[in-house]
Amino acid sequence: MLALIAFCDLGANAQTVAIENGEGEVGHGFMFQYAGACYVAMPRHVRGMFPTIRLSTAAPVVAGTADAYLPFWDGLDLAVAVARGELAARCSERLENLRGVSPARRSADLEYLLPKGEVARLRVRVADIRYLFIETEVEQGSIPEGMSGAFLFQNDRPVGMAVQSDSSSHVRFIRIEEIVMNLNRWLGDRGAVFAREAEPQPVRQSSGFEVILEEPGVLPLDASTGPENLLRDEGDFVFSPGGVVELKFRVPGNSAADLSRITMRADPEAEYAMPLRVRISVAGSSNGRLRTFWSGQMGADGILDTGPRAIGTRARRIVVSIYSATAEGPVGIRKIVFE
Repeated sequence: MLALIAFCDLGANAQTVAIENGEGEVGHGFMFQYAGACYVAMPRHVRGMFPTIRLSTAAPVVAGTADAYLPFWDGLDLAVAVARGELAARCSERLENLRGVSPARRSADLEYLLPKGEVARLRVRVADIRYLFIETEVEQGSIPEGMSGAFLFQNDRPVGMAVQSDSSSHVRFIRIEEIVMNLNRWLGDRGAVFAREAEPQPVRQSSGFEVILEEPGVLPLDASTGPENLLRDEGDFVFSPGGVVELKFRVPGNSAADLSRITMRADPEAEYAMPLRVRISVAGSSNGRLRTFWSGQMGADGILDTGPRAIGTRARRIVVSIYSATAEGPVGIRKIVFE
């Protein structure tokens, strides 16, 4: 039996995005604006283990990568990413417009994207509305694959986000009120402080070459322990990892630099943990393939030193991936120097 699927002519106005995480799994999310920045709400399990995800919009398709964060309590299947560049230019819905929206016990539409960016909506029946969840049933046909993170709409307003499907005809959604409440609390408390609207500025290190911290991959504990401290001579970058942390650096200009040595320092006497297992990857061009430059563990003295190389490696992009730490809880890094 065929499902009741409608194809919508929303085009560039659609806020639904398709997501592929670092493990190759796919799902969906929903874009919204807050304080001049663009964010994407999605389930925690769609974000996956790695912070970097790939996003693509409705047709005309715009695609790119974004860093996704896990700032919410573990029992809440919710994550949020920061979208920039051309992706952010497609962001039109405002978080404040989603306040006061509630589901009703009647038919609704599950909105998702087809492979070429077409917007499709699947008609479902709202079977039950509970405190946190909406239970829905598809009465004709079955639910397509990759629907986690797709949003439920009534009267063209989102009322929930798909988080679970235990059969081909049933989908569970987190209610929009719960999503908006948690996003508002996080963004209002600290999230918007770290939403960078301006282009990051290059820093010429005292003993290294000029470099830009493009994406920190994780949020700091507070504004005083931000990632910009990594390239300064004072202050620490302190964060709570929610999985693998990827610090992304870029050499400004149009050419690569000769990278011969990287040192990273942490304070073994501090109240927070130090990075432990680390891999450093480099690419010789903006779109080039990342290759391992160094892999190992930081020393117990808080020093990671790749050692000098007689012949430098051409580097345009540098990614420092942190896989583990010396203890549970917040992790701190004092400085990273590229030479």
